[in-house]
Amino acid sequence: MTKGTVACTELAESWEAGRDLAQQIMAQVGAAPDVIFLFATQSYQYEALLSALKSECHPRFLLGCAAYSTYTRTAVGTSFACAAALRSDDFLFSLTVGRNIDLDPREAARQVIEGFQGWEHPEYRFRTAILFMDVINVFMDDFVKALTHSTHGNYQFFGCGAAENGQQKYAPVFAGEQALGNSVVALEVLSHKPLGIGSRHAWIPATPSMQAITENGGTLLKSLDGRPALEVFREYAQLNELDFPEHSLLPFFLHNMLGVETGKGYQRLRLPLMLNDEGVLTSSSPIPSYAKVCIMKSTFASVLRTVEITARSALNNLYGSRPALALYVDCRASSLRLAGDYSELLRVVCNRLPHTPFAGCNIYGQIVRSQGQYSGFHNCTPSICLFPE
Repeated sequence: MTKGTVACTELAESWEAGRDLAQQIMAQVGAAPDVIFLFATQSYQYEALLSALKSECHPRFLLGCAAYSTYTRTAVGTSFACAAALRSDDFLFSLTVGRNIDLDPREAARQVIEGFQGWEHPEYRFRTAILFMDVINVFMDDFVKALTHSTHGNYQFFGCGAAENGQQKYAPVFAGEQALGNSVVALEVLSHKPLGIGSRHAWIPATPSMQAITENGGTLLKSLDGRPALEVFREYAQLNELDFPEHSLLPFFLHNMLGVETGKGYQRLRLPLMLNDEGVLTSSSPIPSYAKVCIMKSTFASVLRTVEITARSALNNLYGSRPALALYVDCRASSLRLAGDYSELLRVVCNRLPHTPFAGCNIYGQIVRSQGQYSGFHNCTPSICLFPE
């Protein structure tokens, strides 16, 4: 039997907020949960929040990340903390940490899988890793590739990059009572039933394909088809009669991102963030040099439809099981772009999962690797993970 529940608090004092979450969880679950996922906005002292939650609730495993905003079925905002708790006799869990991701993603991946138990328990057919990562100054695709290689492709992944701490120095992830920077926290989930993962974006190509040149395959976008990237975006704005305020370009880029060709379409989105002192665009995440890219567009209607498809896909991937708990993660860029309309996306999730408790957050990108779906690190790609009953 698997039981999931969700708690949310608006209390501003971190210790009291942690106690409030714990009391709500215990009232609904009735015993110490196996796992708690915690999402907390930047107004909290994270380790005080974690300590109170753990001391009052005694979960076997506690993990999560800092968030720009958090949400549940009944609340959404930038000053909340929310927790999703799971108690089950059907799963085998383990919690691991990889450190110093920026120095050596492969070594961090090795540290993560070192504590995995899947190799010792072949009786569990399905293997999943839930990942929360500090993505500041890290090429996340390199880490996901290393983790995929190290696990021989036998695990599906779900997770996100944490919100930075307000100073772009680190993005805290949670493991037990610790808030860690430059680290990845992984929950291994071994199960007899599959976890249902759905992930999709709502964007379509608005230009012909172009060749991107970046600095060492990183985030500095030097040119598109041999022309300065800024010039290409400026021309696109002029042709489509769009405002292009060069003193403040982020609002334009939130509606006009880059899509990276993956062999199955433009499935990876990258958000241009700013110009450096030399007039070179900086992307939210790395773009491989010589990759084929195009400028992408979407509509509010297509976004709503895609969230509904994402939820339906996650349900289909449960293969007949009913969901006990849902985690939903999306980009901060999505919430900035949609502003007050963002709650409409959450309403779509509620309608598709009418009896399932869910919690989630807006953060810095999504991590997805699932059978039949695209893999890697993504931007503006709503992603859902369902735990079966």
